[in-house]
Parts: sequence; C-alpha cells; structure tokens
Amino acid sequence: MRAELLKELFEQEKTHWWHIAKRNLLMGHIKPQDKDILVLGAGGGMLCCQMQGQGARVVAVDISSLVCEHIHLEYGIQTVEHDLNRGLPDLGRCFDIIIATDVLEHLKLDSAVVDDLLKYLKPGGQFIITVPAFESLWSDWDEQLSHYRRYTVKTMRALLERSPSLHITKISYIYCMLYVVIWFRRRIFKLSKQQCDFKSSSSPVSNALFGLYCAVESRILRGVNFPFGVSIFACAVNRSTR
Repeated sequence: MRAELLKELFEQEKTHWWHIAKRNLLMGHIKPQDKDILVLGAGGGMLCCQMQGQGARVVAVDISSLVCEHIHLEYGIQTVEHDLNRGLPDLGRCFDIIIATDVLEHLKLDSAVVDDLLKYLKPGGQFIITVPAFESLWSDWDEQLSHYRRYTVKTMRALLERSPSLHITKISYIYCMLYVVIWFRRRIFKLSKQQCDFKSSSSPVSNALFGLYCAVESRILRGVNFPFGVSIFACAVNRSTR
C-alpha cells in the first residue's frame, strides 16, 4: 500500500465507522486479558492498542516499515517487519490468538500463512480473520490497496481447511445490508480512481448511521450466518493437542 494511503489509514482508524465496527466485532469474539496475541497486518495499530489496554501481550507483524514504526512509537506495541508471503515469522513462542484483519487479500500466497499456522497457534488457540467478499465488488479502490483477490465463504473455508487441526467455529458474510448499496455504487455510480471508499462515507451522519447498523448486525451475527455481505468474518480453533 502506498505511503500516502497508509498515513490516511492511521487517522481514519480512529474515527471511521468501518474501522470501529470491525474492532468491536473482533473484540466481541476474544478475551484479550493475559493472552499472547499475534496481529498480522497491523494497519494503524488501534486494534493492537485496544487489546494491549485490556491486558494482552501483543506482537504486530507488517510488511511496511512505516506501519511498524508508527504503531511502535505511537502505542508502544512490539512490531516485526516481515513479508507474510514467506509464511509466519519465527518469534520464538506460540500465541493464544492470531488475528489477520483484511490482510490475506494483500498476499500473493495467502496459503503461506495458513500452512504455517499450527506452528505458532497454541492448542485451543483462536485464528480470527476478516477479508473482503465477492469479486463482483472489485473496484479501482481494490487495486489502489494492492489486493490480489476477494473471497467467498466457500473459498475462505477451503483455505482454512488446509490445516487439518483447524476447526471453523464461525464463518459468515458481514455488513450484509451494505452489499446492495456498495454494489450499486461501484457498478452504477463508479468511483473515480482517486476517490477513497472511506472518504465517501466519513461524515458525522454516516458514522452514526452505519455505526448503529453494524452494532445491531454484530448482535444478530451471534446467532445466524448471513448469506451475502461486503466482507467475511471467520473464527477457527486449533484442536491439536501437541
């Protein structure tokens, strides 16, 4: 991702409804206190900061030296600069939780992470993922963000099932009702190559309305799986007893 986009991300993560909703969703599925947590693709570091604030021991991995420097200096998070196309880095220990939020789509070899997963995920540990959904939503914005692909639940399930001891406990599309809106926006009212997805929905009114919707959807998601959506959320547990 280009440096100027990363710098925008650092600010957007603090206030934009999309980032806040994603953090709230993830935090609703983990108990970070006294846990060793590995975050793959650290973004602007707000998720790492939130988990560390709740007593987690967080290590963040990112290919960008700018990201690693930012979240280490801003939040005091331990960072490792590493290309995940080569698999997970050897950090000399295993983790209770490994999180990859909107990172696998940036990897040419997304399977490299999953193939290495059980080496670094403790028995009973969680692997939590979010990725963008459906190639039909592909846009110039995906290309600006250096995405290689979008996923379906079927392709994500197949990717996770590469690890024989990884048991999927939850997999669903998310941001269900936004799918139609974004499909029309990208297919009928096409974004310009310069326009950022986040800038088009960053007003205080948008933040309030979309934030409320995501909060309601997150509660519903506890009991059902959605048949379509803008992104995919998946949680899997390592059932190995090594």
